[in-house]
Amino acid sequence: MSTKLTTSFLALPLLFLAAISCLHVLGIRNGLVQMISDNLLSSRPVLPGSDIPLRTHWTGLGLLDLDFSIMVTVFSSILNHHNLSLFIQGNHFFGFWMTSWILILLESHNNRPQSKTTSRPYKYSYVLWGLVMEFAGVAVGLPAWCAFSLLRMSRASSSAEFTTITLADLESLPFAFLLGAGLPTLLMLVGTWSPEFPLWSRQTWIVVRLFHPVLVAMAHALLRSIGPAPLADGRQQLERRMKRLGRLYSVAFWITASSHILTVSAVLFAYLFPHVLPAHIASSLSLASLWPVPSIWRGFVTKTDTIALGTSTFMTANEVISTMSLLVWAWNMNRMALRSSSHTDHLGLGTVKSGVFALVFGPGAAAVALIENRDHVLHQRYTVTKGAKAC
Repeated sequence: MSTKLTTSFLALPLLFLAAISCLHVLGIRNGLVQMISDNLLSSRPVLPGSDIPLRTHWTGLGLLDLDFSIMVTVFSSILNHHNLSLFIQGNHFFGFWMTSWILILLESHNNRPQSKTTSRPYKYSYVLWGLVMEFAGVAVGLPAWCAFSLLRMSRASSSAEFTTITLADLESLPFAFLLGAGLPTLLMLVGTWSPEFPLWSRQTWIVVRLFHPVLVAMAHALLRSIGPAPLADGRQQLERRMKRLGRLYSVAFWITASSHILTVSAVLFAYLFPHVLPAHIASSLSLASLWPVPSIWRGFVTKTDTIALGTSTFMTANEVISTMSLLVWAWNMNRMALRSSSHTDHLGLGTVKSGVFALVFGPGAAAVALIENRDHVLHQRYTVTKGAKAC
């Protein structure tokens, strides 16, 4: 029996179209693309706001090298702590993106409703989706993945097992995530900007981190190959799976919640005690500086002044669209589980709880809570069904 999606699902294709417009068309209209191009085509390309040489030769393939150099230009603006508002904005969005990535990993390893013989292509589909999000923009890839995931799950049988992710996957995925995504990110943050020593250059690790979906998949496959053979699923194994899954949800929750709480705390402190901080820092911590939403539609008719300002507008649109997409996905996943399980009495409570979580811990944390609640409801239904069959 299939489960109907809510009408909010229709927002996903609209968000996808908005992402194409706001991210790529806007970049042309507000002059960001032109400024980056002028820098790359100059006799001595440099990182924005500095005199550090920008590396432009990577693979020898012209278009690929150009793409890598554009990515380094954008990320160097975000990671430059002198652009305080952009740096904090980037930290907030990065926490949300890593939480989204963990949810994508877990959902991609959930084989339902496919059979085990046809599940492998979908299991590693996160590699393709992750690359699309890194190179085309999170706001472009995330609505598309959310729509694909919801359509797939809406066709699942309501009597299917609550999750088919194996215990071996749950044990190896955290280490694969740390090796494939965490390590490149750390080296991207602590290295030197100079391209003279490529192995320790942040420019190199910005490019390497773009391929974290591939690195995670490789690390996961390696860890699975050297790990112990999976045990047959029994009730004890099922409970272990739920505990492991709960821990991963907790990690995903606090990754985005910590960045959200730190950002909101800084904004509130600057608002309540503006005279305690230097004027330029206080102004950088205003909501208008951190998320310049009006600059999105202004950018279609006026030019931006610097690459940093253009990047801030780009990332604001990226974060707004991505956040809305993930919440629509998590909301629909949660509603489908509750309705198929006749837990309609939880609908109102879930609405209030997710709203509170979004305000206090951030929208990414609210999405995690909705998905964790979905798994809890489906787990209860599955154990009750198994118990009834055993009797």
